[in-house]
Amino acid sequence: MSSVSSARSDKPKTKLLLIIFLILFSAYFVYYYFVSGSSDDLADSSSQKITSEELREAKNEDFALYIEKIDILAPVIFGVDGTNQKEYLNTLEHGVAHFDGTSLPGQGGNIFIFGHSSTQSGKGPYARVFEDIDILEIGDNITTYYQGEQFDYIVREKKIVAENNLSVLKDTSSEQLTLMTCWPIGTDEKRIVIIADPKNQTGYL
Repeated sequence: MSSVSSARSDKPKTKLLLIIFLILFSAYFVYYYFVSGSSDDLADSSSQKITSEELREAKNEDFALYIEKIDILAPVIFGVDGTNQKEYLNTLEHGVAHFDGTSLPGQGGNIFIFGHSSTQSGKGPYARVFEDIDILEIGDNITTYYQGEQFDYIVREKKIVAENNLSVLKDTSSEQLTLMTCWPIGTDEKRIVIIADPKNQTGYL
């Protein structure tokens, strides 16, 4: 009889311990994913901020891309064969790529630059370089540094195109900068394209 009473009295204790465990586990989960995770994200974000020293170095590179609004500063690898998958995938581990045969800053044609937006398709430090490109809006500034000169562009258009849309590669009668990456982020279903005109052609000072 006493053993039955003891077993019954143990049940509330077991339930109480289980409840305490679930509360503690839930508290840990919330802290780890929302508090600790958020602080890590903030730390990562601040560490990715472009410094003035990095910007000075970029200005001395042969070819570089800078977008202040979304904290992009990347070397542009010149003359990459966009039809050779092995070549361009290797290149995109080291920066963004200038599509071979398209124009260059100051030459008056279509300057076509492409890069990764996700680790689903890319590797290395530039695997997510264009992940925030969709944040750009008409009127935003994009800068390239080419052979010691600075070229500023203003976003004119943002659009989504099919993955096999080659019209974005066509040369243009006036200078424009075209940026492209996969869309939606983490897939290769379509492409998001940003088109920008030279600042001195847009009426911006």
